[in-house]
Amino acid sequence: MPPVEITLQELFKHNPEILKVCEQIGWGKIEIAVKDGKPVMVTVKKDIKLS
Repeated sequence: MPPVEITLQELFKHNPEILKVCEQIGWGKIEIAVKDGKPVMVTVKKDIKLS
């Protein structure tokens, strides 16, 4: 099954706590692994943007 991407507005509408996590991370990607319909692992990838 391919990854699912949704808009931030849709994500925050259902779970406003995720917004707080995103503010703490600052810059990067969040991937959530799901097994049997429940999240089992969260991976945070931080990138370094070069000018």
